[in-house]
Amino acid sequence: MPGANVKVYQNKEDRDLNLAADFIKSTDFNGFAEFTNLEKEKYFLRVSHPVSQLVIDDSVNTPDKSISLEDIYF
Repeated sequence: MPGANVKVYQNKEDRDLNLAADFIKSTDFNGFAEFTNLEKEKYFLRVSHPVSQLVIDDSVNTPDKSISLEDIYF
């Protein structure tokens, strides 16, 4: 989904309260948003649909020096 807003939080409470995200990107033409050099092992996501504004909350594990892929389906 191109244009989806992806917010990444370092803790669940900030995400649940919709506070300022630690990282924000929009998905590209292919529906991907890449975040690099993340230092923690777990992050919390809030992704919003670009048209309907439907919000999906999720989390992702990012073990040291790994690549994590998270599929979000609206």
